[in-house]
Amino acid sequence: GDADRLPMANVSRIIAQTLPKDAAVSKEARVALSACATVFVHYITELYVPVLQLPGASNAGACGRRAALESL
Repeated sequence: GDADRLPMANVSRIIAQTLPKDAAVSKEARVALSACATVFVHYITELYVPVLQLPGASNAGACGRRAALESL
């Protein structure tokens, strides 16, 4: 649902930092970007969970997240 999505303030900040200042982005596009980012985060999380279950994995550190991204 909407509660799981990346907050619109974050989406707006990413858009402002990435696109030219004069770029216009519709509300529908912002919602779509938020939904896509949410799917990506959930996907990376699914890849990351098995890494945490490996012997010696004691926390959710950067190495595990990197391993999840490298497995793409």
